[in-house]
Amino acid sequence: MLKKEFKSVLGEIEHKKQILTYMQEEVATLPVDVNRNQYLKRINEIIRSLKMVNNDIRANLDDIKVERESTLSLVKDVQSVDVEVEGLVFKDTAKDKVSK
Repeated sequence: MLKKEFKSVLGEIEHKKQILTYMQEEVATLPVDVNRNQYLKRINEIIRSLKMVNNDIRANLDDIKVERESTLSLVKDVQSVDVEVEGLVFKDTAKDKVSK
């Protein structure tokens, strides 16, 4: 049991070493003279677009809420009409001797 865990941990260590060497190679290929203002500008663009998407989502949720409420009111109307129709149908058949 302990040997299996030990082998598993050794495998994870090897895998993490490979990831470390890969990441070090990737960092080495990145340009050294990075313009901080470019990153800040890009981050601000992303934040702005996320805020716009968030506002769109909120608007859509509000629309869905309104549609849900109207659908519920229509369902209630249909149910009340259904009750009235059933009442009329059964009331008429109760009076009719032929249908009995």
